[in-house]
Amino acid sequence: MFRSLQSLRGLFALGIFAHHFFGFEAGGDCGVSFFLILSGFVLCNGFEDRICRGEISYGRFVCDRLSKIYPLHVLCLAAAIAVQLPVLTAADILPDVSNLLLLQAWIPDSSYYFSGNSISWFLSALLFAYLLFPPLVRLPGHLGLRGTASGICAMLTVYFLAVYFTQHMVNNFIYVNPMMRLTDFVLGMFLWQIWRRGCDSRAVAYLRARPAAVRTLAEGAAIAVFAGALMIYAYIPPQYSAASLWWMPSMLLIGTFTVLDARGGLFTRLLHLRPLISFGNVSFSFYMIHIVAGEYLRVLLEKLGIPVTYQVFVWILLFLTIAASYPVSRWFERPAAALWRRYFCR
Repeated sequence: MFRSLQSLRGLFALGIFAHHFFGFEAGGDCGVSFFLILSGFVLCNGFEDRICRGEISYGRFVCDRLSKIYPLHVLCLAAAIAVQLPVLTAADILPDVSNLLLLQAWIPDSSYYFSGNSISWFLSALLFAYLLFPPLVRLPGHLGLRGTASGICAMLTVYFLAVYFTQHMVNNFIYVNPMMRLTDFVLGMFLWQIWRRGCDSRAVAYLRARPAAVRTLAEGAAIAVFAGALMIYAYIPPQYSAASLWWMPSMLLIGTFTVLDARGGLFTRLLHLRPLISFGNVSFSFYMIHIVAGEYLRVLLEKLGIPVTYQVFVWILLFLTIAASYPVSRWFERPAAALWRRYFCR
């Protein structure tokens, strides 16, 4: 795995936390797009050749992917239901069942897609991408890069036509619907095809051979594009700022730091710092528990009668969630994934 990408995982997970608790409005939109694009990219890196050679079956692939997300999803859903129990009603049963089955993002009703552990709607969209990945990953071998690029153009045309006709349904359709979010994932797969064909090119070799200052400038340019998207976010119509605004900046970040991962400039060296990589390794646990952790911390402070300002509450929550992410990942996420593969992925 590229070390820079691991660190970027952690930074974007923090951005989503900031969206939920610090009022960083763009953090959720850019984080979701980044993670979906990154997922398509890294899955191609890990599975394209194995699937195309028939070394891994469709069922084994899907089972392996479920092992990564489903046990922790069930744990966090149970924790969310437990803390919400005093206010739950019969009307919450179906939304929580849809959440358990990872079907909630298909239902255009916030009481469904934000039910239980509300951020798990992302897993619903991600699971749909996983289910389609094996047939999709074979297409570039049949179509070639030009044919694949033509298919991407057709997909984007359909996407923007759908956005035009559903612009009044930003959250219900554009933001959460798995069919719409598949576009982000496929763009990540396409980015992999470009990277794979270009990683040994003369241009890439030339960039890697340049002085550190030049490589730093290239990294800075990618960061500047992303920063520019953040600056114009508030002025972009929500049907575009929810997803498509972030496609090019995210792809540029991933592509640049992947190309320079082995020999980068200043920003790559910063991303290679051990604490950042370590946090990136547990960022999925951090993402999954941060909303539930906030609910439990609120209840605990109320029961203990400890008054704190919102700013203090958020900083305490951030510290505790980061600290909890490491044992959750080490003692639950990874062992549960191993058990899942042992008993279900045969």
